[in-house]
Amino acid sequence: MSFPVLVAIMLLCGIIGGIINCILPQNKDTNADPQAKGRTLFHCILIGIGATILVPLFLEIAQSKLLDNLRMTWQIRCSECVDCPVDSAKKADTKACTQASTDTTNKKVNDPILAKLDNIQKNTKSNSQNCIPLKSYLLFAAYCFLAAAAGPRFINNLMDSVLKEKTIEELQTKTKEATQEKDKAVEEKDKAEQSKEKLIALNQLNAKQAEANVIPQVVPKNMLVAGQLPQIGAITNPDDPQKGRFGGKSVNNGRALKATVTNSLIPDFYNVTIWVESTDNDRPLDSDVVFYLHDSFRPSVYSIKVNEFEDGKAIDKDILSYGAFTVGAVTDNGQTLLEFDLAEQPEFPKNFRDR
Repeated sequence: MSFPVLVAIMLLCGIIGGIINCILPQNKDTNADPQAKGRTLFHCILIGIGATILVPLFLEIAQSKLLDNLRMTWQIRCSECVDCPVDSAKKADTKACTQASTDTTNKKVNDPILAKLDNIQKNTKSNSQNCIPLKSYLLFAAYCFLAAAAGPRFINNLMDSVLKEKTIEELQTKTKEATQEKDKAVEEKDKAEQSKEKLIALNQLNAKQAEANVIPQVVPKNMLVAGQLPQIGAITNPDDPQKGRFGGKSVNNGRALKATVTNSLIPDFYNVTIWVESTDNDRPLDSDVVFYLHDSFRPSVYSIKVNEFEDGKAIDKDILSYGAFTVGAVTDNGQTLLEFDLAEQPEFPKNFRDR
């Protein structure tokens, strides 16, 4: 569509619509529209032109495609070719243009009939894309005339529509933000409930350990002598129960807790070997050793007696594990506590340490 033509339509319809608005009965009836009192013909025309200027905004709100092909040209029917076969008044020039194009095509195509048909199809396709039907201009003129005749009522209604749309967008944004906050609150509540459940389970486990004096029955009797009870801490990590209960040292008081991890014949499992040995040649290991494993093992707490040592070491080679855990050990009649976290050893397989 031609922009200059549309501007002319807007001005003309604004003037005509303003005149009609001025002579309408409701414009003279102050009871129907108190604001219209004293409105002159000049005022009505000015309001009519202003209303037509708002028609593109109205079409945009209505999602109309009437102005999609707007161009800065005075040509009404075509945007590129003035000598268009659609205009019956210029058939002669069109025929000449078509013949010239056909002659050019004949140089490249052997069959003149096929070349002529091909040229006609190309011209028809180009004209169908470039030609704008007069219906679009008539519709636009009707919108402008309606807006100018309605005058202030059209402007007020359009402003209300814009403000209403903006209010709806703001409400939708606030609703979306409220929904996100609600989802976040629900997620935090779920996390709090999970933490609460873990805390309850931890308290129950600590209560059971307290009832048993934190000393399992597999501890040798010589460790139960008054003043020789191992000072094992409470469970603070449900996922790794022995973590932090034995002082966090793998070497203590001339004793060392060590381990190796190798691949197992069973897929995704590993063979774990743990042992306690003496690091002081003058103080060989000469008392039973109690091992504390993850509570998923059966048994998770057991002892190795002196007569079961191998080369002076309390060793266990029969541990099959899916992932890393912390090992605790008590020896020297409860005087020495050792702790070894398998997940903190970089020499062990990564898959084992990450589980």
